[in-house]
Amino acid sequence: MDVHTELLNDSALEDEGTSSIQRHLFQQWERTGGLINENLHQYLLRLTDDLVLFGMPIHSDIPAITHVGRKSLAGKVMGSGWRTELKSLGNDDAVAAAYRRACQGEPTLEQVKFTTTRHGKLFVLEYKRLVLMIRTPKGFPFLATFSAQERLGCEPHPLASLQNRVVGLRPSNSHVLLGSDAEPIARHSLSA
Repeated sequence: MDVHTELLNDSALEDEGTSSIQRHLFQQWERTGGLINENLHQYLLRLTDDLVLFGMPIHSDIPAITHVGRKSLAGKVMGSGWRTELKSLGNDDAVAAAYRRACQGEPTLEQVKFTTTRHGKLFVLEYKRLVLMIRTPKGFPFLATFSAQERLGCEPHPLASLQNRVVGLRPSNSHVLLGSDAEPIARHSLSA
């Protein structure tokens, strides 16, 4: 599994290539300065199934995951094994950069390219991820992410099948990677 990220500048949140949900979530966040009010609270409740939520980083740059929405991109791509897969990334600087920036109160939009092998195939998933620090009315911070898929491709990979046999990797339980997604991911699918 490999992840490459590129931080995008804030003006990218206004581009047509950015998800309308990401733009709207950013606008709600910006209006409140990231502090939950009734409007932001209601909007977050509507997006609960699509968001991935994190506590603040304590022992590493990658914070602990507190919630993965069942329709989030992370949940769909990694299936029920998402915790194990994300932990396998370790304390990767590329992954942690967005969290570090968001923890400083800066909205963070990044372009992500996630590559993995499953069942003899190479999968490439490209998406944009918005990471925001949000504070409860009492001031307690947490991070919220929303990811919008841009491209999912797969191709035969002769070494992947051998790698699965030699290393003994468990087959993915991801509906997306297995090609049996009950709810196909639309352009505005959510988070990771």
